[in-house]
Amino acid sequence: MKSLRHDEIWVSLLEVEALGREHGFGPGERAFVNVAALAESIAVAEERMTKQLADLGFHVVRFEGTETLRIRRKTRPVSVHLLQLARHAQETQSVAYGSFHSWEGQG
Repeated sequence: MKSLRHDEIWVSLLEVEALGREHGFGPGERAFVNVAALAESIAVAEERMTKQLADLGFHVVRFEGTETLRIRRKTRPVSVHLLQLARHAQETQSVAYGSFHSWEGQG
């Protein structure tokens, strides 16, 4: 019997490093970005997030707090922005990412 795949929305805060001049960042500059992805597991979600950010010209330095949106909502408040990303990821069945945030002197 074939098992049914159960996709959920996964969310994470990613620290990324620009590989070139992307989205206003120079090579080696770092930023943080919220990301949401529809996937059946944490491994698949992080793989999809990594690929999406690579396609945008970024290397993922680390994931921070990757978990399902369902669990996140049970354990702490979720911003409207993150809920919008999750909704977009669900509707498009793709990876959704927010604004890139950096700080002076990083990298």
